[in-house]
Amino acid sequence: MQDRLSPVFVLHVSCSYDWLIGFWSFEMLESRARPNRINIDLQGYKASWVAYCERNGTTPSDAFRQIVAKLIEGEQKGDSQLPRGVAADEPEKPSRRCEVRLTASEITAAQAVAAREGFALPRWIVGLLRARLTGTPQFGQSELEALAKSNLHLLAIGRNLNQVAKALNASTADRSAYRIDLVEQIRDVIAEHTSKVALLMSANTERWKIR
Repeated sequence: MQDRLSPVFVLHVSCSYDWLIGFWSFEMLESRARPNRINIDLQGYKASWVAYCERNGTTPSDAFRQIVAKLIEGEQKGDSQLPRGVAADEPEKPSRRCEVRLTASEITAAQAVAAREGFALPRWIVGLLRARLTGTPQFGQSELEALAKSNLHLLAIGRNLNQVAKALNASTADRSAYRIDLVEQIRDVIAEHTSKVALLMSANTERWKIR
């Protein structure tokens, strides 16, 4: 006697097959509608990541997009000697007034941080603005003084090394015992470093024009 499938089993298989086809079709349509979508397995970080986003008033997707944007932006900065986003030796005078209203707790906290970092509050706010717009460090008065003093000492060392290199090159003695090339390399590194520091200090104090 030939075996036959029961009507119930046939119906179940048919429904399951239709559901799988429908689900597969939905996934295909979804992937076509959102071709830029990426699925990531956060493993043990999921709960902490979701909690972080909730604390900061954002969604996991928005926060992830911000991370990707910052990483790509940082890679595209390049290694230019001049600060990114400013026009060298084109200082601007602050001529536009902008009023910002803060809460009592905000201004108290801001004043404390500004004082701790060596800024008056208005200069600290300008520093935050320029750091965000140009990606360059902003220095307080004590930091500027320390950098200026450091540059003076390094420039003096560089001049001494230059004199040593000249004396060794002019000497008739056997120069094989001396690493004149190493002295010259150190001198060049000091010159490059002090030049970069001087540019950053000028960009801070003169408020170079933002491109």
